[in-house]
Amino acid sequence: DKQIFYCFGCNQGGNVITFLMVHEKMSFLEALKFLAKRANIPLPKKEVDRKTSELLDKLHYVHQVATAYFQKSLATAEIGKRARDYFKKRGFDSSVIDKFSLGYAPAEWEGLIRFAKTKDLDMGTLESAGLVVESEQGRYRDRFRNRIIFPISSLSGKVIAFGGRVLNEEDEPKYLNSPETPIYQKGKTLYGL
Repeated sequence: DKQIFYCFGCNQGGNVITFLMVHEKMSFLEALKFLAKRANIPLPKKEVDRKTSELLDKLHYVHQVATAYFQKSLATAEIGKRARDYFKKRGFDSSVIDKFSLGYAPAEWEGLIRFAKTKDLDMGTLESAGLVVESEQGRYRDRFRNRIIFPISSLSGKVIAFGGRVLNEEDEPKYLNSPETPIYQKGKTLYGL
């Protein structure tokens, strides 16, 4: 009658959306879409122009490529040994490393840049994604170097940014995160959610 539920065992209560989120393990948006489809109610769609849509697709793709590069670097025998030792020392086993797609950015100025070129990615896209920075001499350099890499994903599971922690304690800054981009706003994403 009241359109709410309450569980006396766990003291959880709420509306139909909360019920689906708790019982069916759906996100808020998934529950909303499920209910709208079930009731034949069309949801408004956010209009995005074609140019913006293409940019967002490119940014998601470049983050996918960067994730593959960081994971490959971690797995490479000599290059990733120190990073793998660090993870082992901190109690991260291979299942955690795989689950969170952890990686390593080698101590190279242009390692990611070279890898991205093999995937036909241009400097403009890498710069828009916050993965490279332009030096005072006008050359592009990898933003993340000699760092453990923690990919930051959206609720849909797409990598949208990275956090990097130094391996050499004397390096600064200790933690370096991706800058804000069209697909990543720092206050709107929680790591590991």
